[in-house]
Amino acid sequence: MSFEFSAHALEAIAAPPMVNDPQQRTELERLIAGCQTCFLQPYVFFVTWGGPLTLAYSGFPPALINLKAAIASVCRGLPPENAGSKWPKTTLGAVRDGKRLTPEQLTHLNQICKEESAAFTETDRVRDALRVWVDRAVVSLYLCRSQHRLMVAHEVAMDTTVDPRPVATSEQERVQSIVEEAYHDDYWVSASRDGNRASHYTGNAIGATLMHRLAAFNAGPDALSAPLLPALIAKFRDRVQKELPD
Repeated sequence: MSFEFSAHALEAIAAPPMVNDPQQRTELERLIAGCQTCFLQPYVFFVTWGGPLTLAYSGFPPALINLKAAIASVCRGLPPENAGSKWPKTTLGAVRDGKRLTPEQLTHLNQICKEESAAFTETDRVRDALRVWVDRAVVSLYLCRSQHRLMVAHEVAMDTTVDPRPVATSEQERVQSIVEEAYHDDYWVSASRDGNRASHYTGNAIGATLMHRLAAFNAGPDALSAPLLPALIAKFRDRVQKELPD
């Protein structure tokens, strides 16, 4: 099965300067600036509905849960949150247009995901090194859903105080239940459904979102973190392309 992978997660995008004067900040900027810095913990590689390959994180940490709730409360008039954004993930690639996963290909992909995800929990030191440091957010007005083409990308720094609280059990269970679906006998119906092919992400689509830029893969003082996560993603990508070329 042919996949188109996005290199965008490993690339930086120029952004307008941050607004440092609290008096000039908008309501959304104030909410972001008041959110504590936190971490996302890589959990597993996962095949989502329609076939996209993603990196799922263990769950939203409390600081981001609170930020999402504050935005929903203060910024009234926003459309309801999509189901796909209620659990943290990075979309890495999508099935090419005109292609559809077969049951055999899904089984093969699930095996690759399981084997390559084992590196995320190899040791406590590696696990800590893989944490994604979330210390800023980008308000994005995009021209395509993959964020390759942006009309505006406005970056806002978060509070430098680090939130030490772990991801809540309910959040972890939410992600686990979603990921476990991929191993159900009938999941192929969802994984092969129409939609979410490559052009869904790269084609013209105007919208606005709040995202975290993964370009630097910052993780505080741990020097291992910068190259390690991109290297594991690249290894996963290369294996998928080698073993499922068509």
